[in-house]
Amino acid sequence: MKFPEHLFDPFTDADGPPPHTLWAFGRWALKGAGPAICLLAVLSVLAGIAEVVGAWLVGWVVDLTATAPLERFFADNMVALGAVAGFFLIFRPLILSLNGAMMSRSLMPALYPM
Repeated sequence: MKFPEHLFDPFTDADGPPPHTLWAFGRWALKGAGPAICLLAVLSVLAGIAEVVGAWLVGWVVDLTATAPLERFFADNMVALGAVAGFFLIFRPLILSLNGAMMSRSLMPALYPM
């Protein structure tokens, strides 16, 4: 997990004294962290979408089990159930792990010194 730690250098020298307006001060204080913040924003949106899709998939599987005949349920729905399992075992943990890594390994420790 070295990638998130080296996205920007929190110890670079400032470009002069801090500005007096809020937005100018924010740009001055976060200079260099823009790509990491944008990457975290994208990962946060993907994590939110993964949570919503996960809830929808659970509901879909519950509805499917309630309406499908149980004798051939797994045989008829093997591909769909495999895709749902792949989502919950691979995609969702990957997105949530990347989101957590960006937050805890890159932004939180580096923004305080900035």
